[in-house]
Amino acid sequence: MKKYKPIIKQLEFENLTILYGEPVIYHCNFYNLFLQRTIEDAGEYIDAPKILTEGAIFAVYPMLRNLFLKNLSIRDTKERLKVASDIYSHLGFGILPMDDIVKKNGSIKTKVTHYSISWRLKWNKRDKPVDYFTCGFLSAALSLAFYKPPGSFQVTQSRCLSMGDEINEFEFEYRTDFSRFPNSPGVGVTIRDSLGRKPIPTNINEKEIMQTLKDMPIEGNEEGLIPAFGVILTRHFANYYNYISFETEKAIFEATKEPSLAIDLFTESGHVCAFNTFGGIMSSEEWYGLIYPQCKNREDWVSGIVACANALGWGFWTVKELIPYKKLVLRVDGGYESNGYLGFYGKAKSPKSYLVNGGAAGIMNLLYHGDICKKPVLNEEFYGELFKSDESFLSNQVKCRAMGDDWCEFIVEKVTF
Repeated sequence: MKKYKPIIKQLEFENLTILYGEPVIYHCNFYNLFLQRTIEDAGEYIDAPKILTEGAIFAVYPMLRNLFLKNLSIRDTKERLKVASDIYSHLGFGILPMDDIVKKNGSIKTKVTHYSISWRLKWNKRDKPVDYFTCGFLSAALSLAFYKPPGSFQVTQSRCLSMGDEINEFEFEYRTDFSRFPNSPGVGVTIRDSLGRKPIPTNINEKEIMQTLKDMPIEGNEEGLIPAFGVILTRHFANYYNYISFETEKAIFEATKEPSLAIDLFTESGHVCAFNTFGGIMSSEEWYGLIYPQCKNREDWVSGIVACANALGWGFWTVKELIPYKKLVLRVDGGYESNGYLGFYGKAKSPKSYLVNGGAAGIMNLLYHGDICKKPVLNEEFYGELFKSDESFLSNQVKCRAMGDDWCEFIVEKVTF
């Protein structure tokens, strides 16, 4: 059977990338792993495996449901599972051979998943399986292939590369005793346009950079992985990140009554994302071929990396103010965190753009605390120097669409004591 190529659409005014109704965004292995480990480490307060698995079902089931509704000829169980498997690989999650499944109970094996390989490369061995996202993806695919509601299949991982096994194995079982599953908000509450953006003067051609990056064939290779910019990317589900983050935040607050605990944890995940994703981009051949020739000064590097961020599906980022070595004011229109929060939970009482908050601080730390222009090694020691010293920059979100503001805004300045 011919490999299925998903149709991915761009919403120009919202700067969103849509896969059959679900927003998808690029994130790297470092962010994926650190965010998951953050949630797992909160295990004394929450049921981490449940949240991480349900997050995948929450986003993947509606995507596949919409796909099959638009393609009514894809009706056979094996064909539906083959399509789901091809999408899993196209998005960079690895290889998930499902098309031989004919019964509602069984198991599948694979040597390649994004999470298991990435964990082994980063932290070597752990004592329990790592692929909660794959468990949820498989559960959603099986439910639609057998025409059942979301949550109808219990999937557990019995073997994992991250545990030292030579293969990943997932066991699945059909069940009828499951709770009703919440509906994904899809694109959520989006902006109408971004006409109010007024970036600072720069030598960077943002539109050219954004279009060039969006046109690049960044998709899974023969192993279903996306090695690019010095990291391993996934074209992940925005509502997966939103669900696991906001549900974890809610559970931690209910258990501790401390509103800042989860916020600090998720902002740190944003720091890790900026350090590795932005640092990797600004050290890559693609950067030096496409963006570096436009940079006349260090401030152009800031506008250049923001242009790259705007090609990742995260919304529109705009540099409103930049005082070299002192201050950055960043505006974000239509960020996926606010879109999703408003669509699923309604109006928030506190800022919710944790990824951007950490990412904004990361830009200033990489360029004005460290010196990414000299291509330093992006290791743990350098990360500590940038984000855990008296000279580090921190970001404060002062506006948030999830709270009712027209856009999100962040002020990044050096830590003061």
